[in-house]
Amino acid sequence: MQNNTLFFPGFNHAFGRAPKSALKKLEQARKSIMDLLPGQLPAFFAEALPVESIPATEGGRDRSFPVPVVVWNMIGRGFDSGTLRGGLAEINATRVSLGLEKIASNTSGICQARQRLPESTVKAVHERVLQSVERLTPARERRTLCVDGTGFQLCDSADNQSGYPQPTNQKPGCGFPVMQQVALVDAHSGAVLETVDSPWKEHESAMFQAALIERLQPGDTLVADTAYCSYLNFALLQERGVDAVMDLHQARKRAFSRRAKEHYTTWAKPLPGQRPEHIAEDQWDALPSTIEVRYIRATLVRKGFRTVHRIIVTTDLDRPAEEIVREYFRRWDIELCFRDIKITMNLDFIRAKSASMARKVFGFGLIAHNLIRWQMLKASYGRSPRRISFTGALECIRHCVSIIGTRTRRVRVLLEDTVEKMIRAQVLPERSGRHEPRAVKRRPKKHQLLTQPRNVMITSESRKQK
Repeated sequence: MQNNTLFFPGFNHAFGRAPKSALKKLEQARKSIMDLLPGQLPAFFAEALPVESIPATEGGRDRSFPVPVVVWNMIGRGFDSGTLRGGLAEINATRVSLGLEKIASNTSGICQARQRLPESTVKAVHERVLQSVERLTPARERRTLCVDGTGFQLCDSADNQSGYPQPTNQKPGCGFPVMQQVALVDAHSGAVLETVDSPWKEHESAMFQAALIERLQPGDTLVADTAYCSYLNFALLQERGVDAVMDLHQARKRAFSRRAKEHYTTWAKPLPGQRPEHIAEDQWDALPSTIEVRYIRATLVRKGFRTVHRIIVTTDLDRPAEEIVREYFRRWDIELCFRDIKITMNLDFIRAKSASMARKVFGFGLIAHNLIRWQMLKASYGRSPRRISFTGALECIRHCVSIIGTRTRRVRVLLEDTVEKMIRAQVLPERSGRHEPRAVKRRPKKHQLLTQPRNVMITSESRKQK
């Protein structure tokens, strides 16, 4: 038998190259994964979401689509609003550039990889990005958080209809399932801290009490609209040391002098028969029999419009009224946040055939949204990130990141600094008291409306017969 060893056995081990350290092996494994990640977004956001922080699937084997590749493929769709076929083309382009074999152009493989991805991975990645956002957020005495709910339409499939039934005023086969999301948003950074989903018929306040209230910390201030203005919410928040600032519910009496700007009153605990089902009996019994609240009359004067009077109710009995009123009017920021997610990022209609996949697509859309907020925080340099245009930041990232990967390290650092300067320049004008009616100027196409299931509907040849 021929011996191909040039020296005696053990020579290389004794005098040759030293064995690789565990850190070196880890770095090489990280580089091999980073090379496979599609596009330039993973490298651009490596500080906010390191590849090693993405949890691997337990018991998984080597596949054509590793977990980090699938995660960044789904995050990338939030940046470019592209299709699944476009995401697969990006993965294939990355593999070919590394000298690897191209994966088949059929989207079946990436679809199966997305379905295998557990929802716990989405939550873990979301929390990791929030940690990066929190590190850039300046220290503050109290956080101001906003809560509200909105709806997202899903594909009309049997699984989606089972999980999130369409509104009852829509005919079968003519409507869409609606997934309601109640979100908790940081008023300073604009990042979405947490969401909870439910069918459209569930009340937002009950979802907040069951899932989101645990996210609040002592010393926080929660701002919400009239849907959350109830004794139960105020008592639960006061128990956690959180101040509530809300618009007074229309069912509450507002009888106090019009000349008075402030009024103190007491709310009594409702009868035991009014206890919601999701509140345990012992938790209900532990709530105080009365709570003291403060009414503040706010006046909004706009040139050319009627003067608007609002009554704001809060459990904060000490702070100046002007500060609380100013804090309440920041509630509109959550509506702008929903607009950024649904319109700018094109998530108002989620193209997923199953309820589980719809939650994943929405979750990775939120992660992409929070990554943009992280970049806006990084570029703000002391300026309020809420004054920076979200759409402008998204456009800067979308168009500038595509050329970063083709440059040297020195030029990449210069380009990343340029991106921050460009985002910082996207300053929104002051529009205090701006009138923003929910109306559209462009008229829709004069197509016939679908009033029956598609396989039954007979359309008219004349557009006049609608």
